[in-house]
Amino acid sequence: MSSARRSSAAFTVVEVIATISLSAVFLTSAALVYQNITANARSLASLEPITLDTATFQNLLGVEQATLSVYSAPNHGRGAFAGNLAEMFLDDVAVASAVYCLGRDGLNALRPTTIAYPAGSGPLDTPERFLAHLVAQYGAAQTSQFVSYRGRSMAQDLTIMLLQPSASATQLRLLSIYEMDVVPVTGLGNYVAVRRYVDGALTSYYDVLFPTGTGNAFTPAAVHFYRRALARFETDAAVSKYMIAEEHPFYLIWWPDPAARTLEAPVDPPVPTVANTNAVWDYYRMGGRTRFFFAVPAFPSQQ
Repeated sequence: MSSARRSSAAFTVVEVIATISLSAVFLTSAALVYQNITANARSLASLEPITLDTATFQNLLGVEQATLSVYSAPNHGRGAFAGNLAEMFLDDVAVASAVYCLGRDGLNALRPTTIAYPAGSGPLDTPERFLAHLVAQYGAAQTSQFVSYRGRSMAQDLTIMLLQPSASATQLRLLSIYEMDVVPVTGLGNYVAVRRYVDGALTSYYDVLFPTGTGNAFTPAAVHFYRRALARFETDAAVSKYMIAEEHPFYLIWWPDPAARTLEAPVDPPVPTVANTNAVWDYYRMGGRTRFFFAVPAFPSQQ
């Protein structure tokens, strides 16, 4: 997957999105939903009518519907869509200047194209500092869905904001935003939607219904590892164990796998041969639950 191929496609999307009307944006979102459904027309997996409030589907997929037919896991057709989205994500990471994983509890409506960075603003070298900056710029009301964390995020939902290089000293420019939402559906299980947004518009996604399971929830979806040098200043052992990066901070990120039978881990993973104070326990907790696992530098342009 070449960066040149990816960049050409992305600029075309941006140019189109910049010129179409709001009604066309809605039609584009509806077309994406239709494309996702028809692509699995020959799947043997069952289609389930999922009923949520209209505002939820409007927020997630940009469609004014309260009920949507969704394929139930395991479904390899949905897995193919997940693979395409994973490729887009890795291509975006390759040209991003910074990656910020934000834990979230509830729907997100904050999908900016730029973020003000006034003179005198501090460094945004960790996800918690980036979140604090968002709160300062947009206020508590617009950012209340985000959950601050240090090390691992145990929030069920996730927003990943990717910044791109910018010549402006007072503005941060968004390259793309990825979101993962897990929405419980009474009597059916968990509806999962993972999406990509560019300039605030939905460009690609996959979704699937995971039947009700038992065991551990799909957490942590993201773990942030700090530079090792910071450990000498940290007094909290629960955080210092994540300060192991030699030079560059990075994330471990997991997305739900539509080809898996359940979202929850049915049993605890094998016990690793290290103390449970070691950060490798998070890897063991999520290991084997999905094939969509990413090791992502926090600042790719510095690698």
